[in-house]
Amino acid sequence: MRLAGLVTVATAIGVSTVLFQTITGNRILTPSIMGIDALYMFGQTALIFTLGGLGFASLDPRLKFLADVGLLMALSLALVLPMLKARLDMTLLLLAGVVAGVLFRSLAGLLSRLIDPNDFSIAQVSSFASFTAIRPRTSWRSPRS
Repeated sequence: MRLAGLVTVATAIGVSTVLFQTITGNRILTPSIMGIDALYMFGQTALIFTLGGLGFASLDPRLKFLADVGLLMALSLALVLPMLKARLDMTLLLLAGVVAGVLFRSLAGLLSRLIDPNDFSIAQVSSFASFTAIRPRTSWRSPRS
């Protein structure tokens, strides 16, 4: 199961990078350079800040995944599409991505300092992938009672 999880994650990272580079038309842009990973961390920390650790832990993982994907897609398009439509210089696009990444990392750091230390540990756990806790029985169908 761990090997399957590692292969799945590696494939997803590779495909997302190639798709991102294809859409932007540049081979040096990656989601990390554009601050998408910092945006994800800011979203997770903001969710823990607003709901608390217990509220965050009680969310359905499938619903949280779909909400994360939708929010990241919407915010990523909101950040990148105006610059691509305006046909700005690639240097300016890179600079805007780096600045957005620094902004989101700073906001996530600020929120992580404001939350309870117990909630901060939940934020730390949610920020790193764990291949020892792969749940093979997670399905998209609702569980039967």
